[in-house]
Amino acid sequence: VGANVFCTSISLIGLIQYIDKYPIYKNCLKKAYEYLCQTQLINGIWPYHELEDGGGWGLAALSKYELYE
Repeated sequence: VGANVFCTSISLIGLIQYIDKYPIYKNCLKKAYEYLCQTQLINGIWPYHELEDGGGWGLAALSKYELYE
């Protein structure tokens, strides 16, 4: 699987749970967040997956990361 909103979002949400225990993940989290921001379309969704699948996970991941930061 290449990079896409669904897989990136699930990974970001999963890794953020361990950031205090494994700070080495901070760079991975930042890259995932940047990827989601860069690939988000002007209308707020992503070109991969339908709104109810990838888009929902993308918004959840962005929100979770921004709460963390």
